[in-house]
Amino acid sequence: MSKHFLKKITFVIVLLMAVAVFAQRPTDFKDMDSVKVLYLAPMIGDDQNMARFRAALKWELVRNGFVVIEKAEGADATLILEFASDKKGSEYTVETHANLDAGATNRASWNNGGAKSGTDLERLLNDRAKFIAQSLKTYKFDVVIKKQEKNEKEAKH
Repeated sequence: MSKHFLKKITFVIVLLMAVAVFAQRPTDFKDMDSVKVLYLAPMIGDDQNMARFRAALKWELVRNGFVVIEKAEGADATLILEFASDKKGSEYTVETHANLDAGATNRASWNNGGAKSGTDLERLLNDRAKFIAQSLKTYKFDVVIKKQEKNEKEAKH
């Protein structure tokens, strides 16, 4: 099978998984500023580096103030991920896509279509995990600030 065909199949599987996770999520999601407990949905694929990336991401999420649980029940939001890595010669490429579902009106997503490359695979995995966790924390912080500003503005009127 060609690599292009495998990527298409992986995309379809990830899409189906996202739909399944979305259907199972609780209906009482909180606003983004209240998101603390995350369900890290299973990643799809057979990439041998996926487990290492998932472990690094869990660690980074906790380090950035989130609680990561293994079941959707009790979660404030679901983090859906796609992961792919490749090696050509001594160069590794790591590509990640993350989507946070915190409810119908609160959606945050990061599209890391520009893959990162380098010779140190462990560093690439850790960098991508750190990027996703810090991006989520920054997004949450921005939502909190904007909500405070809106409340202050409304209070003055």
